[in-house]
Order: sequence, then C-alpha cells, then structure tokens
Amino acid sequence: MDIKTNQAIMLAALCAAAGSAVAGQPLVTLFSEDFESFPLTVNQEEGVFTGTVACYTEAFLGDGVVCGGPNLNTECGDPPVPATIDCSDFVNTPFDGEWSYNGWSQIYGYDWDGSGGSTAAQPGIGAAEWQGWTVCDYDFWISADTQLREEFSKASGRVLVADPDEWDDYDPFGIDPDSTGVFNSRITSPAINIDGVTENTVIVRFDSSWRPEDTQKAALNVSFDGGAFTQVLLFESDSSSPDYHPDATNESVEIAINNPSGATSMQIQFELFDATNDWWWAVDNIQVAGEGGDPIEPPSPFDLTLAQFNDTTVVPMSWTQSLNAIEYDVVIANDADFNDVVVMETTTNLSFSTAAGDLTAGAYWVKVVARNSLGSTEQVMQIGVDNNCPADLSPDGTLNFFDVSRFLQLYNAG
Repeated sequence: MDIKTNQAIMLAALCAAAGSAVAGQPLVTLFSEDFESFPLTVNQEEGVFTGTVACYTEAFLGDGVVCGGPNLNTECGDPPVPATIDCSDFVNTPFDGEWSYNGWSQIYGYDWDGSGGSTAAQPGIGAAEWQGWTVCDYDFWISADTQLREEFSKASGRVLVADPDEWDDYDPFGIDPDSTGVFNSRITSPAINIDGVTENTVIVRFDSSWRPEDTQKAALNVSFDGGAFTQVLLFESDSSSPDYHPDATNESVEIAINNPSGATSMQIQFELFDATNDWWWAVDNIQVAGEGGDPIEPPSPFDLTLAQFNDTTVVPMSWTQSLNAIEYDVVIANDADFNDVVVMETTTNLSFSTAAGDLTAGAYWVKVVARNSLGSTEQVMQIGVDNNCPADLSPDGTLNFFDVSRFLQLYNAG
C-alpha cells in the first residue's frame, strides 16, 4: 500500500475516534511496520525439496532444510534466527516453534487453556513454511492456493500470515497435522515508545484478511510497561458468538486503545489460536498512533482550504490535520518565492485568519507548512484580495453598514 494512502486512512480513523485535533495534542505516528525489512523464507512447493541426497533426511524432518540454498523454519547463526539465507555447512537445529527478528518475537505450539481449548500441535508437524506466523511474499502466499487469498489487495510485498489451512495440507511423514492438536501461534511487537502520549488516545491500525471456519479464533492483545497482555479485539468463527467475524478478506481495522496515564511503553500482539484445518488471518501495514509523544515520521500530507478570490482583507483559511505535525507556519507573501513576506504566524490550530490591516488589494501567495523535528510538508496557493476602499473605517476588512455608521459618527463629531 502507498504510505501516503495508509497515513490518510489512519488519520481519518484517529480523527473519528478522538474528535478534531486540539492545540498541544498533535496526532503522531508512534510505530509502523510493513515487514518489508524481514528476510523471506525459501519459495518451495509443499513436499518438494532440493539439494543433495545427503540432505534429504534433514529435509524430511519437517523443518524444511534446503542444502546449498535458503532455508526456512530452521535456526542458524548466533543468536539463532530462522535460516532464511544460505547457511552453507551448518549443524541444523530443528525449528522449536520460536523465532525473533527486528524486535518481533513469535511462538508456535503453546497450549491454550480457554473454553474448549485443547492440546496444541507441535513444531515439526505439518507444512514447514506455515508452522506459526510467517512473513512471506504476498505472491508466494496466494500461489499456495487462492481461495480468496488473492482478494487481499491492501497488502503488498511482504505480509504476516498465519494459515492453518495450508499448514494442515502437508506433512512429510503423512501425519494428519490437526489430528495432533490445534494451531496456536502469537507474534509480539517490540516495545513501542508512548512516553508523553495523552491517555486513552492510542489507535492501532492494520490491514487484514480473515476467513473464519470451525473453531479458529484471532485476537489482538496489548501490554503496557511490560505488564500482562489484555485482549482488545477478538474474531471468532462461531456465527452464534457476539465476536463472530464473517469473511473479511480485504479490510482495514482500527482499534481505539485505552492507554493508561503515565504509561511509557506498549506492545501489540497478534494471535491465531484454537484452529485446525480452517482458513487464515493475514496482516500488513501496521500503525500505532496517538496524541502527543515523539513522532517517528515527518508530517503527512494535508489539504488546505482557502478561497482564491476574497472581497475582504480578512482572509480565513483552514486545513486538515497533518499526522505527526507539531505546529504549522502560515506565510503570506507578495511573490511566489516568499521573499517579500507580509504575514508570518505559527500556530498549533487548524485554522487562521488575517487581521483587517494585514493585506490590501492585490495578489498574494499563501503557504502553510506542517512541521516537526523530522521534516515538513506544505501546501501553497495563490489568492486575490479586492478591497481597496479607504472607507473601511471599522476596520474589519470589508465595506459594510458598520463603516457607514462609523463615518456618520465621525461626520457628526465635526
């Protein structure tokens, strides 16, 4: 997804949830993740392995070793990470259900003790590349099978996927994966700095593709300052449940989070659990934002509303909130290069109006600049002002009844 489009959607969600922005409480991006920096696992067809004869035994252990090439769902290196590059001659460590990268940590195969919970399927059983949450190329995911996966058009490039349907479709030893237990997997973000963020203003947004079936469940959980995780979103497959979520293969999800006063960090966690040979949950373009705090990105684009022709020297203007903007500079000049400046003001509001004496009749250039410490973005317009009447005695920038009244007062006063 285009980042500008994603920011615009996030901004709309924030404004809807929190109301219009107020001075001193700018909306800022606190965290974002599109998984494009994550290494990819090897694009192999299920049940097809490459390499030398000596590697076949390793490959059929279910941990997806491919000798002489990229490896998946295995661990190598120090510290051990999923072997998504050619590790050459290394001692293979079978996938133990856990991996971490760039502050994210994933665990697969844990027991879930909720209502109806059952023993979890363990690592090493089922299709290797789909054991737990996987970061994969979108095209590779839909090449495994379509079945409406291809409808997730909001996603692009690398996508976070939990797919118990594909997991259950293959096992090297012919074991029926879901007969051994349920698919349980969760992935947790790095700590997100929310120091200085106004309480109850955090929004979590992400693009989502979900298909329900049987007992499959999905949840978004949050934690503050290293505390216990609390569930803030639940998708269920049971149509009789109040949390039932029908097919939604291409949606944007926004969740308002009640971040407590004084909290300085938070984590988010995506969980797919209690699943058998069901469907999937895929996620992309994650953003966390809130009011206040330290932005991690420059201001986003915004729209400026301003009449191009004005029959008054009192010229009002307004603009939409720029995500991450700390303040706005309003500059009015006689030239397009803004060398001959006649008005310059800085504000945290989303509107501004010239004073009656600021402008005379003529053409002007107007620039509004949204900025923070990381950068700026701006909107520029040319306007015309036509009020060169010396009888503007109020003065309010226009000729009206008040000017006539003031003239009569002055005339009668002699």
